[in-house]
Formats: sequence, structure tokens, C-alpha cells
Amino acid sequence: MNDIITPVDELIKEANTMQFFIEITVGDDPNEWSERGSVLCEFMARSGKCLADAKYHLAEKKKHFIVGELSKLLDLFSYSATTQRELIANCCGDLERMVTWFDRINRTCTHQVDWIRTLISKEKAEMQMNHVRQNIQNNET
Repeated sequence: MNDIITPVDELIKEANTMQFFIEITVGDDPNEWSERGSVLCEFMARSGKCLADAKYHLAEKKKHFIVGELSKLLDLFSYSATTQRELIANCCGDLERMVTWFDRINRTCTHQVDWIRTLISKEKAEMQMNHVRQNIQNNET
């Protein structure tokens, strides 16, 4: 199963690529909106997979820390459950960040696709209104 899990360094590269794209301001061209929407849909699917992979890596790191380092510390000292959770969170902060990052990328893609859909609907309504205006003007002459 590990052969289908994306390695952490690749996840970081993908997150940076996606982040760069979603921060680009969209122009006024409906063709650009359509192309952007297609890329965003791809990113939605891929970021969902990356999120799952990041959660896998996080769970593995937590497991290794609990079985290894935390077990050794508990042999030496008595820590409360809250302290143990904090130690685990501090050990895994980098992967917690990646999980949050992919979650936000996925949600941002969803919101941007919704926004593009709204822009296209607005453009379509404006085209229909212009067509109606032209018909009215043609009938008046």
C-alpha cells in the first residue's frame, strides 16, 4: 500500500504549485475562467488525495513517536495526558501544518470554482440582456 502514498517531499512540491496557482488573480476573459475552472477541478481531486496522504504520514509519525520517544520519556518521567498530547503535537507540527494546508487548498479550489460558475452565469445573463436590447432597438427602427 505504501507505493501509492505520495512521499512528503513530493507533497510539499505539489502544495506549493497549487498554492501559487490559487493565488493568481483572474482576469475578465470568460475563456480564462473556463481554463482556470478545469485546472481547479484537477487540483480539487489531487489535493483530496494529497490530504489523505498527508494524514497517513501524520498518523505514521505519531505512531513512531508514541512507540519510540514518548515511551522512553514515560519510563523516565510521569507526564499527564495533556502533556503527552502536547509532546505528540510538537513532534508532528510539520505534518499537522501540511494536513491543514491541503485542507485549505482543497476548500479554496472549491470556492474558486463556485466563484467562476457565478462569473460565467453573470456573463451569460449580460449577453442575454444585450441580445434583448438589440431586439428592442431593431423593432423600434
